[in-house]
Amino acid sequence: MKGGITKKALEQGGQSRYQTPVERICKECEVPCLRCHGQADTCTACTADFLLYKGTCIDHCPDKYWNETVIGRDNEPVNQCVLVGLICPEGFHVNDAGEGCVPNEFECKDGYEINEKRTACIPAPGSPVPFPFLFTAICMGLVVAGSYMKEKEGTKIFTCLVFLISSMELLEYLLIAIFAALLEEVFASLLAFVAVSVLVASNIVFSIGYRKYTMNDRGYADWIRLFPKTRMLVPIVCTLVNFTSVRFVFSGFFGLENCLATFHEPRTSVHKHL
Repeated sequence: MKGGITKKALEQGGQSRYQTPVERICKECEVPCLRCHGQADTCTACTADFLLYKGTCIDHCPDKYWNETVIGRDNEPVNQCVLVGLICPEGFHVNDAGEGCVPNEFECKDGYEINEKRTACIPAPGSPVPFPFLFTAICMGLVVAGSYMKEKEGTKIFTCLVFLISSMELLEYLLIAIFAALLEEVFASLLAFVAVSVLVASNIVFSIGYRKYTMNDRGYADWIRLFPKTRMLVPIVCTLVNFTSVRFVFSGFFGLENCLATFHEPRTSVHKHL
């Protein structure tokens, strides 16, 4: 193997044909690809009379590009369409798109490897990846444990854990979407953005229900009059952070008065909608 490419597989038209591993199966590069990478039709070099242009082989370069012989990702000469006027300094070569320069040698620290376009270091398969949100969740769990030790009778452990840990959910989805996009994982990024959209929509719907049902519960309405700031902040936090944040008002967190709400019909006013 060399750069993920199997050397000469068979001869055709006087030129060597190459193969590339696709889902652990070596497949011959599709004509007019001479060499390919990742997929049989993703070219890194072309047969005679064809020019490489953004992973495909064409018979002439488009406007603003010219034909130039460069050193490709396989460290072999490639006839490629390069942006007019592009000159790479010493130690760099033209990228696969023919629109920029990348270093000939790209050093990544342990646990990371160069990405497909040779533009950045990404976590290598099987390498340890830090989990900041897991660490934060553990810390929040310790806070809840402290609440339980202080107020064993009033603290609702699972309710406290849900409202604390779920506060990170929207940020988690956003970061997943952003980093997946940076790593060019389009499908994962799309799924994460869908999750963000669904969560935001859920927050809005719940906040509407909170105003319509929960705040009109007789027991809750009498209780929340004593806490005007809570009355104002709860729907805002539920909309912008996470709808499960409403659990704060009846969590018994450290015995705080504004965490000891009472309800006339709890299942109808709050729990049913959660």
